[in-house]
Amino acid sequence: GAEMVEDYEDRSKLFAYQAFISAMAVAAAYGLITKYYFPTTPEFDPGFLNPESYSHMAFAFPCVMIIAIVLCVLGTKNEIPYLRETQIRERFSTLTVFREMKAVLSNRSFVAVFLGLLFGAVISGVESAFMPFLGIHFWGFTTEDLSYLMYVGLFVFPVAFYLTPTLTRLIDKRMSVIIPLACWILAVNIPISLRLLDVPWYPVNGSPWVLVIFIGYSCVGALAAPIIGASTNSMLADIADEHELDSGIRREGVIYAFRAFAGKATNAMGIAVGGVLLGAIEFPT
Repeated sequence: GAEMVEDYEDRSKLFAYQAFISAMAVAAAYGLITKYYFPTTPEFDPGFLNPESYSHMAFAFPCVMIIAIVLCVLGTKNEIPYLRETQIRERFSTLTVFREMKAVLSNRSFVAVFLGLLFGAVISGVESAFMPFLGIHFWGFTTEDLSYLMYVGLFVFPVAFYLTPTLTRLIDKRMSVIIPLACWILAVNIPISLRLLDVPWYPVNGSPWVLVIFIGYSCVGALAAPIIGASTNSMLADIADEHELDSGIRREGVIYAFRAFAGKATNAMGIAVGGVLLGAIEFPT
């Protein structure tokens, strides 16, 4: 993204497109998973208990990923002639990799954003591990109820797409991450806290209002997530410019590779931690 667009505000628009497409794909995938791969049946209630569906899903989604990668390559290949020329400074080696990483980590702006991404990825991983169990065992939903999240995404993500460039222009990119994130955290945790506190006026499981409230705070998350993702990626592109200004060397490839690898690694760690916690409490007993 940093190579394709150099304007400060246009980067937010570019990454808003990226976040929009990614979020819509996630929404569609979630709907397929909950409604078609894991439907509730007399034998498997909830549908996530059906072991055969996992193998079908594991075969289908890698094929979708391959198609997405091919489309991405074909869609951006025309930009190659307009990219900056590669600066070949030395022969590639393992030592070079660590030297490049050290140089990037010397940038305080990158370290601040990177640490935020790390903590966010761990939390996201833990949430990914807990979410199916939270929806089914805590709120008493079926997989068909959870499939409504697909429609939440399909309606709310376009709103986030249009809001992102406006927010980054009005309140800057940093606050475009902080404010939506704070709203998301509050929206998710308030209903859970009310249930744990056993507030008498809060609807009980089985009431249609529980699903309505769940969809409501899911809308907040669906609105916040693309804005946070697009603003963060746009900030990383700006950091690549800052790093080039300070050091004379452009390392945007290292910056985005650093973010992608660390994000996936910590997200996986978060899922593992979630699994360990579920095992530690002997869930669902």
